[in-house]
Amino acid sequence: MWDAVDNIPVDDFPLLIRIFGGGSSSHQTLHLQGAISRLNVDRKQCKVEVLNCDDVNTHHLSIRDVINWLLSSHIHICSAHLHQGIQREILASQGFNWDMKNIRSEIQRLKYHPGFPCGESLQCPVFLQDKFDYIKLLENCVNPTFKYVRPSNSIEMELSFKNLRRY
Repeated sequence: MWDAVDNIPVDDFPLLIRIFGGGSSSHQTLHLQGAISRLNVDRKQCKVEVLNCDDVNTHHLSIRDVINWLLSSHIHICSAHLHQGIQREILASQGFNWDMKNIRSEIQRLKYHPGFPCGESLQCPVFLQDKFDYIKLLENCVNPTFKYVRPSNSIEMELSFKNLRRY
């Protein structure tokens, strides 16, 4: 936890809130900004900054850049999935790895930083978009489903595809 405290920004604002949101017209982000502005906090006391997936695509940012940006605030808020709207192919051609394994690893750095998500909420299947895990929580409300676990090597993958073709 103290690592996160050491990263708190030193600037002219006693409170810096950074929001990562969907596109530039994301309803969730716009409503969140509206709610924060209704707190009537003096603008000299609090600054709210927003970074959205359009900014990530335009400025060719890595997931590490985004997490570092969030960590350099007092409070972070993610109002969208971190991979939502990201042009992975374009960013990959620039050398940035936006695959889910890398994203899941990077967001763990937010664990002890104040904001959302942090702590155990970083494992939330809805936030991580692990559809099988959150469907499993609703087993009495949904039809049964299969979970496909990706094999670790090409031989296992070929055998796995042969098994799937039977269905």
